Amino acid sequence: MKKNKIILISGLVLLSVLLLSSCAGNSALNNATSWPGVTAEGNTIYAAYNSYVSAVEDGQKIWTYPAEADKSLSFYAAPLIDGDLLYVGTYHNQIHILNKNTGALVQKIELASSKSKIIASPVIDDGLLIIPSSDGAVSAYAVSDYSKPAWTIKLSSDVWTTPLVLDGKVYISSLDKKLNVIDLKTGELLSSVQTNGAIMDNLVYANQVIYFSTFGKEVLSFDPETGTTKTIIQTTGEIWAAPLVLDDRIIAADMQGNVYCSDLESGKSLWTLNNITGDGSAIIAAPEQLTNQNILISAENGDLFVYDLDGKSVGTRSTKLKTMSSPVVYDDSFVSAFIPGDSLLKSFSNDLKENWLYIGESASAAKTPAK
Repeated sequence: MKKNKIILISGLVLLSVLLLSSCAGNSALNNATSWPGVTAEGNTIYAAYNSYVSAVEDGQKIWTYPAEADKSLSFYAAPLIDGDLLYVGTYHNQIHILNKNTGALVQKIELASSKSKIIASPVIDDGLLIIPSSDGAVSAYAVSDYSKPAWTIKLSSDVWTTPLVLDGKVYISSLDKKLNVIDLKTGELLSSVQTNGAIMDNLVYANQVIYFSTFGKEVLSFDPETGTTKTIIQTTGEIWAAPLVLDDRIIAADMQGNVYCSDLESGKSLWTLNNITGDGSAIIAAPEQLTNQNILISAENGDLFVYDLDGKSVGTRSTKLKTMSSPVVYDDSFVSAFIPGDSLLKSFSNDLKENWLYIGESASAAKTPAK
């Protein structure tokens, strides 16, 4: 696997904003209590969900934290891996630092405000752990001293996305339709760029620009050097999922079940797939490229779709489960996380054959696929 893959998770607070913005419709967001968050390193899958964090390999549980149920804990953000450590944010203003091999607690960081609910993954860059929180606070801690923050800044609205650090600057979106730029060393707000819609998923850096999707029905690029934005794709529906940026093209999926592919340089449409589920089910998970170069699209209703780079269907599979988290690609497989059904995690091969499933903490044993 080329790099750690992190999936943003969220829960009831996400539902509340969607309802206020009238974007949820009949989506399963109306019934979700939380989303599983998944990070992978090699063939080890780390899942944060409800009151537990688990490490899983080939469907078998390696460890679970905490060992005993603790109803006061609620993990929302996907774990961050750094060396032998796993950083996991809670909905109650804490970061739990775990040994990634054993699940043992190494240390806790407690943010100053009880309103600082962590629903997006932190990042580590240049010796600083940068923690976003739902109350709009962004805090940086020196990894050599977690006793107090090096700096904290309060942005103008909620923060649900993971920061992106480039050239001494922190780029992070807030729900008031802004892309904010913060000085990494001082925490000073350098600038804010207004967009036509909230940025709900993570920023993607490629080709020296930043790409992102918005609820304003568009995919944009932002040039950090000039501070200018450019529309790359305009869509029919609002977009939650981050775009997939490839060498020569960019792929996006909207909440009406449409998938778009455009030339990365010119923005010219290469192909569009309309209502791929047939029932208008939303696509909230980000598109992913499999190791065989095909494109995986995961719909909210649990349907999985694989297309080649020209938009031709290669395979489909219905899981009959709800999924809103982006899949994690590893080896020649991928893992999807589901809202409670018969399993928390399922692994599939590139041709959509089920490898294994992991039930979760209700029953720790793995199941093999039905024949």
